[in-house]
Amino acid sequence: MSGSSPAVARSRPTVLAAPARIAASLLGAVLALSLLLAAGPVTAAFPDHINLELDSQLTRKPTAPAPATPTTTAPPSTATPGTVPGTAPGNPPGIAPLVLLGVGDSVSLQVYGKPDLSTTVVVSEDGTIQVPLAGPVEVKGLSPAQASQKVAKAFQDGEFLINPQVSITLDKGTSQQVSVLGEVGGPGRYPVESRTTVFDLLAQAGGKAEDSSDIIFLLRTDENGKVTRTPIDLSSLSNPNIDFPTIKFQGGDTLYVPRGEQVFIYGEVNNPGKVKLDPGMTLVQALTLVGGVTRRGSTSRIEIKRKKPGGGYLTVYPKLNDKLEPDDVIRVKESIF
Repeated sequence: MSGSSPAVARSRPTVLAAPARIAASLLGAVLALSLLLAAGPVTAAFPDHINLELDSQLTRKPTAPAPATPTTTAPPSTATPGTVPGTAPGNPPGIAPLVLLGVGDSVSLQVYGKPDLSTTVVVSEDGTIQVPLAGPVEVKGLSPAQASQKVAKAFQDGEFLINPQVSITLDKGTSQQVSVLGEVGGPGRYPVESRTTVFDLLAQAGGKAEDSSDIIFLLRTDENGKVTRTPIDLSSLSNPNIDFPTIKFQGGDTLYVPRGEQVFIYGEVNNPGKVKLDPGMTLVQALTLVGGVTRRGSTSRIEIKRKKPGGGYLTVYPKLNDKLEPDDVIRVKESIF
């Protein structure tokens, strides 16, 4: 017993020293932390991007929740799937078809992967085309793209093909043509599209003749056979204060270009002949167009034969600034002296 007691006595300081070291370490850590706090901000020990994040988190003010916005339910769309409301299926949004199929048009029908179904057909009087297997399909008034979709649907509805790829193109159009008649370079029938203008048609017809009128007429026959006559004033194009009319031509329309109103000048002038009468034209303006009065002529000895409303002619002795009337016959006499 007496031999073991010194060993026990020696081990007690070791056991008691461990808590003391722990307490001393904690005290040292507290002192070090106090010194760091006294020396500057804690964030000085972190990288700059972490300091910025900490600063923003510490200085951020609480924000009130955003007010709830009322939700509205949009009305159900009535447009065909894959199209924009207000546009026809098979055409780009907002763009009208250039060509509409009509009676007498020859169209080419192509079915991808089915060469035996590809053919060329003519739109019949009832507005249909004969499609192999599917039978008659109405295409009158449709664009080629719309007609392609309708034929493809006929194949699907009849369970002849699954997801057919159909292409219809216009080979020869006879329904969408307008007749251009009158004082033009080449009267005839010319094809029109939805964007064809009056000037496009006149250009196809070789342009207006020199003595043609600036007022032309659009003749259109309705379903009852009544012909409407719409005047088009081409001179309004040069007047910014007048809106030039927008004309949408239809197959079967007629554009008539009449001869312009004229006056006739003879006698002592350099180039006697007919002169196109523009609105408001005066006598002196007409004389200028025929090269003026000769040396033998006199501007004070001019007479006009003018048609009377009831028939016959009336002799008028005009002044140079007087306005002329259609079909006036002007004579410039010789000077007396």
